[in-house]
Amino acid sequence: MENHPETRVLFVVNSLSILGGMEIVTLHKLNALAAKEHLRMGCAYTDRGDFPQEQIVLSPQVETFDLEIHTWQICGSLFRMAREYIKRMYRFRKSLRKLIKSWKPDIVVSVGSYEKIVIASLRGHVGKQRFKTVREFHFASNYRSFATNKSMGGYFSNL
Repeated sequence: MENHPETRVLFVVNSLSILGGMEIVTLHKLNALAAKEHLRMGCAYTDRGDFPQEQIVLSPQVETFDLEIHTWQICGSLFRMAREYIKRMYRFRKSLRKLIKSWKPDIVVSVGSYEKIVIASLRGHVGKQRFKTVREFHFASNYRSFATNKSMGGYFSNL
């Protein structure tokens, strides 16, 4: 915006190596937005896995950032998993703060589960760097049956 001619948008996701619905939608969205002249797109992820994959190719115009947190590799006792989760969320927050300071996004978008907590904890700024946050909700549910099923409220059946 005022510091740079284009708007920088940073998507933060858990992984791009697991191609579920949320990841596929995010990849298509990143590619489409990267084609816009006034946008500079970035994608930070916590778990590299086997990214990049051949099924959906990410545009070379999208900058990728591996935060190397590996949230999917936590196992063991419940106590160990809880302790590791807290440690990794702290490292995730620290890595994301460092990335935001250096890349200076105008907008930070969260699309998964872990990153929404970390992004919310930053409260729209890192030092003097301010940014807008967008929280996308992705879920796997059959909303059509919920919308018309009388036993579930049929919220949209009267429209």
